[in-house]
Amino acid sequence: MDNNKSTPGHKDWELTHKEVAYQGFFRIERLWLRHKTFAGGWTDTFSRELFERGEVVCVLLYDPQRDVLVFTEQFRVGAIGADNTPWLTELVAGMVEAGESVEDVAARETMEEAGCRFERLLPICSYWSSPGGTSERVHLFCGLLD
Repeated sequence: MDNNKSTPGHKDWELTHKEVAYQGFFRIERLWLRHKTFAGGWTDTFSRELFERGEVVCVLLYDPQRDVLVFTEQFRVGAIGADNTPWLTELVAGMVEAGESVEDVAARETMEEAGCRFERLLPICSYWSSPGGTSERVHLFCGLLD
């Protein structure tokens, strides 16, 4: 590792222009930006589309007494072209709305999608689902059930 180079940060890129390319059930933004290179210069300005999703909460429901995992089954439009059914087996999940905490979303979605309440919520991790094209950040929890 070359110790003479610094780790890129917030001052190493700039947004020069942004517009809404599509607004429907989802939002897509077109961004024009540039960033520093590891060689020390700057890239030319380039454009990227960003699928604006925001923050998501997923809950893996687990009953430790019975050693059972609980999943939901939902229709998903993104899977309609697959060889199998678009009805997918999933974790409980939902979008974080304005003013909600991730814990609030976990409780709301667990009741809406699985019809139950967890006794305890354990954080597992947070991760970017596909940062090359979407802003979606997933907060993954384990919800302990009885």
